[in-house]
Amino acid sequence: MKINSILFDLDNTIYPESEYFFQILIEFCKIEKIEFQKFNFLFENFDHFRFTKSNIFSFILRECNEYSDDRQELLFQLYSSINTTINPYPGIEEWLEYCKINKIQIGILTNGIIEAQNNKWKCLNLDKSNIIFYPSRSLGKDKPDAATFEKLIEISGFNIKNTLFVGDRFSNDLEYGYQAGAPCLLIGSENEKVANFTDHQAAFSYFKTEFI
Repeated sequence: MKINSILFDLDNTIYPESEYFFQILIEFCKIEKIEFQKFNFLFENFDHFRFTKSNIFSFILRECNEYSDDRQELLFQLYSSINTTINPYPGIEEWLEYCKINKIQIGILTNGIIEAQNNKWKCLNLDKSNIIFYPSRSLGKDKPDAATFEKLIEISGFNIKNTLFVGDRFSNDLEYGYQAGAPCLLIGSENEKVANFTDHQAAFSYFKTEFI
């Protein structure tokens, strides 16, 4: 199958979100004069905490007995506006460069607070030229809302049948494309409906073999 475009997720697909939280907490500890080691527990099981705690900042602070309303607000402010550098996963830069050279369009659709997702994108150490970037909420609702995907397809001009969907969570990132008959790659988790990969370099190799 010939692929003309790819629609990526952002967090834990283009880069590890734990790295962004690491930078936030380093800055937070400097401001509040707290020992960073108090937050080590978060990174021992980051994905679990990130997806099971409805208020991650309240949870983090309460877990290490450092909670206050002001501190929670500070963490939120840092989450939305910290000036730092975060690095993509190994293999992502090569993948995006390959697409640029071969005129394959790239889109990124990401869930979360608009200001925070825009800031993550700004902080990402990556060539962003020729990449369409949209926080889901700027188009409507968070993924997997069908209307949000449809709006992005309309704006980008992507042909969904020739668009590869790439993400780390099947239900949010891939199911819309899967139901529409588009090819999908799942990275970092498993689902029997689509091709699964543990890392981006393996996914990129598969992409070049199957879709070019």
